[in-house]
Amino acid sequence: SEWDRIARISLCTEFDAADAESCSATTEIVRWITPYWRRGMRRWVMDASPFLGLVQSGGVQRFRIEMGPSWERATERKATMSVRLSNQGVGVKSRSVLSAFGGGGFNAEYNTGREDFKFTPPADATRVELVTIISGHGQVESTGCAEWCNHVHTFTVNGSAKHKVSYSDIGNPLGCAARSGEGVIPGQWGNWSQSRAGWCPGLPVETVRFDITSDITLGAENSLSYRGSFEGAEPRGGDISKNTYIVWYSN
Repeated sequence: SEWDRIARISLCTEFDAADAESCSATTEIVRWITPYWRRGMRRWVMDASPFLGLVQSGGVQRFRIEMGPSWERATERKATMSVRLSNQGVGVKSRSVLSAFGGGGFNAEYNTGREDFKFTPPADATRVELVTIISGHGQVESTGCAEWCNHVHTFTVNGSAKHKVSYSDIGNPLGCAARSGEGVIPGQWGNWSQSRAGWCPGLPVETVRFDITSDITLGAENSLSYRGSFEGAEPRGGDISKNTYIVWYSN
């Protein structure tokens, strides 16, 4: 595309096996952002291991690859996905993946009505993680939110243990250009070189993982709350593309 677009791979958790296009419910497992108007082959290895619990029953699985919005004019693309499975040096397996929070318009209503997420990991779980994929998009005058501002995402476990995601490199004019060694395509059209809120055009979006095992009580109900903010106050514009999960593991 001539623009940077959100690309993702999702697992189809509900689909009609007889219909090749059917995918009625999905769970996003990896995300990346396409570069500005640059032809060429891109290859990425992205870690989706927290989501293996969704396919542990085996059988036929279906994935959906999205390379931008459905309304955009057709562009020349060919996407191929392969799944690489390994248990070397892991020690634990993902057993359950629960969807906790999404994103939305980063405005004064962003946090309104967001209830705590309740979850009960089994007593024999050996590790519990908070897993989130976040990227900020769009921009409003004066703040540049949510692509060009340092918004903060605060997750609080059981009312006290806080885990935060923020973007302190905002304002660095060469923040993305400096990551060319990681795969950012040099010489893109557009303003590709500056740091952004959680992404660079042409790179995967980080899947952030927090080990919250010590914050929770196994075999009992726990709670997770979430709030997005800007400069310590309410959100100021743009959009947050976000999926947050609770994942637990066992041997």
